[in-house]
Amino acid sequence: MDSVPIILGVITLLSVVYFLWGIPAQFVRKHLSANWPWTTSSIHEHSISELSSRGASAYKLTVSYSYSVEGVTYTGTYSEICDSQSAAEGCLRSLKDLPPPVRYKPGKPQVSAMDPYRDAGLAFAHPDTAS
Repeated sequence: MDSVPIILGVITLLSVVYFLWGIPAQFVRKHLSANWPWTTSSIHEHSISELSSRGASAYKLTVSYSYSVEGVTYTGTYSEICDSQSAAEGCLRSLKDLPPPVRYKPGKPQVSAMDPYRDAGLAFAHPDTAS
């Protein structure tokens, strides 16, 4: 009987570790990058894939992008879940027509994050301050 609290504690700890480990790196980077420097991007390859579960469908848009910091070109990937294929195609058109800025980690410019909803206005508000 004394082992029940220990077992529950271990299960809880493992659940927390799994949850924290399972958070996508893109999501974490997006939030940590709010104060990182930014630069312009170019959108390259893309894919739209259907995700379905229990009769419901969603669509995952994935794009690859490139950006330059101090003359060195880096690449990254951005993904977004959309509720329909037409919504994913609309997001893709927006990204291609007006590529959003990319934020990169100071001292590690190969680490980047793209958040088109947060950062779309940067290039308009501060066109001369991109790194």
